[in-house]
Amino acid sequence: MLGKKTQPVLYFTGHARSHVDSGFAAIKKRFRRCDVSTVAHLSDVVNDSSNSNASVQYPQWQWEDWRAFLQPKFRALPGIRY
Repeated sequence: MLGKKTQPVLYFTGHARSHVDSGFAAIKKRFRRCDVSTVAHLSDVVNDSSNSNASVQYPQWQWEDWRAFLQPKFRALPGIRY
């Protein structure tokens, strides 16, 4: 690091630095408008976010439906989407 100059790079809001970043931005935009509680639904959100996005699931992992598991233990708060 000695003797080398660093050049800070600042990006403005909404600026995608690469194709990968723009793919994640599309997923994030779609995810904000959806109610996701399972990995299968998250996979649908990723697949529907853009033509270039495709989800890859790990088939041997047991994913849990946390909403169904936690719902009897907690009460809903008005004005908060879960």
